[in-house]
Amino acid sequence: SLPGEAGVNVLQLLKKNESTYVVTDSGIFKKETGGWSTLSNQSGWRIACKDVTGNVWIASDKIIVDEYGNKIVFPNEIARDTILSICWEDVNTIHVGTTNGAWTYNQRWNAIISSIGKKINSIIKDHNSDLWMATNDGLLQRKDGHWVNLDDYIMTEANERSYFCLAVQKDGRDIIYSSPHSIGCIAANGNHWVNTGAHGLPYGPVTTIRILGETLWLGTKKGAIKRGQNWYYYHGRRWLPDNQINDILPIDDHTV
Repeated sequence: SLPGEAGVNVLQLLKKNESTYVVTDSGIFKKETGGWSTLSNQSGWRIACKDVTGNVWIASDKIIVDEYGNKIVFPNEIARDTILSICWEDVNTIHVGTTNGAWTYNQRWNAIISSIGKKINSIIKDHNSDLWMATNDGLLQRKDGHWVNLDDYIMTEANERSYFCLAVQKDGRDIIYSSPHSIGCIAANGNHWVNTGAHGLPYGPVTTIRILGETLWLGTKKGAIKRGQNWYYYHGRRWLPDNQINDILPIDDHTV
């Protein structure tokens, strides 16, 4: 159970060392062996992430602040939109996706021009330090400093140019993505794959992807899915207090 001041709207779960961080729209709370501590009891938070050193950051539509109080203020152009995704590229560079495009901060803010007007649902970095963005108008990749919309070239029309979330597997070599009717993998070794309902995917679209080794944990609006050697679908009160999955935090092979 969460502390009372956390409310009931959990946005995100994070693990740092032996502590679990729970971000709700009422604040950020840390669970350790001795119990809960409150790191912030302010409201209006939307998303959380960890930087490349492991520090936890939470963002509202106006600022991003870490657990020690360090703060980055968003420009007015971001504050007019809703924050959907955040990715730290290195210790100095952060990318912020919104309902109307993405921005990069490194001492100053700059818009990513090819993303403007798009809904940026997810941003990740792969093992080559290339960036990927899941948007409502294509899967974007930054390679050698240039952004390309892969749906203009190689992605299947069945994806409807719409992508919900991204994750990396195999030390960042494989990109896992979700589209309206499938999840798929762009693999560094060329062994790409796509799973639809015909392959066993119980429900879509998948809005959360978390990875533990070779196992994928998938969140949807109607339950949680585990994809390992077999498919497992967790739906209904036998498994969940509510079927809406906001986030998943895999701990080990037996605990999520």
